[in-house]
Amino acid sequence: ASSLGKTESSTGILMTVYAWVVAVMSLPLTVLTSRINRRTLVLSLLALFVLANGFSAFAGVFATLVVARICIALCHSVFWSIATPLATRVAPQGKNAKALGVVVTATSLATVLGVPLGTILGHHLGWRSAFGVVAGVGFLVFLVLRGDLPSEPSNNAGSFRSLKDFARNPN
Repeated sequence: ASSLGKTESSTGILMTVYAWVVAVMSLPLTVLTSRINRRTLVLSLLALFVLANGFSAFAGVFATLVVARICIALCHSVFWSIATPLATRVAPQGKNAKALGVVVTATSLATVLGVPLGTILGHHLGWRSAFGVVAGVGFLVFLVLRGDLPSEPSNNAGSFRSLKDFARNPN
């Protein structure tokens, strides 16, 4: 907060904005991107994620940080809607449950370990370093996926019309 000339409470709004963007944009963005090849979509999301975290690390003004965090939230809103289905699709025959387990476990580990590690890093080296490390790790993941993730056409794509049926389903 102080490094951007803001109060802690006004800087804390970043968490709220992030959460609202993810909550409000998940369904619309998932539908809008539903026809994009999954490999292309994942790599595009990761590239934006890396760039936005890099911009966060070097943000000189609060507005830049807000825009960067919104970009990260937009990536988040689509990524989690496609990660588990994609993992099961690219898994070797008979390994779908294991692939799903890896995604769920990695998500839990990222929360349980990543958040405290990021906090520790931020406290000792400054908040910008935490964003820089996330950008660096994201870039490494991008490189691995660019080499290993096969092209996966979109299938069973939803539509905005299908959201009406989804909303009416009591389950």
